[in-house]
Amino acid sequence: MLLESFAKAFSGQDKIKLTIVGDGDERRRLEELTKELGIENQVVYSGKAERDTIKELLHSADGLVHSSSYETFGVVLIEALSCGLPVLSTRNGGAESILISEDCGILSESDVDNYAANLQQFMKKIKNSEYDKFVIRNYVVENFSISKVAVQYRHLYSDITRRK
Repeated sequence: MLLESFAKAFSGQDKIKLTIVGDGDERRRLEELTKELGIENQVVYSGKAERDTIKELLHSADGLVHSSSYETFGVVLIEALSCGLPVLSTRNGGAESILISEDCGILSESDVDNYAANLQQFMKKIKNSEYDKFVIRNYVVENFSISKVAVQYRHLYSDITRRK
């Protein structure tokens, strides 16, 4: 869906690049689809990446797109947001609890047309500097830092023990 949406939104716009991080059984099929869609000059497959490489990729990116159809908790979303990157993600079960502020990105439906339209809107907002890296980073610190999560767990455990 991501490749088809990207092709629909940006095919032929060689300045717009998509880097896909990771490796697996589907990579060869995805590379073939990239060629079929005519976007092989715009899509980079970086393969499996270690933490340091991922950090470099995030710091050199303009945004993160996430097209998973199911996610319990999107660690990659938190990692990107903590770097000040805006995020475009599908509604996948986990992203909705992370991406609750429009200041941080866009939630999209999981179909090619909607995702393509949201990709275009996302890139337009990035180009127009509508996302503030400091606001995004602060959002993560205020909602997902160790100290904030620890307080949430303490309240949760306290509530559970009172019920028994």
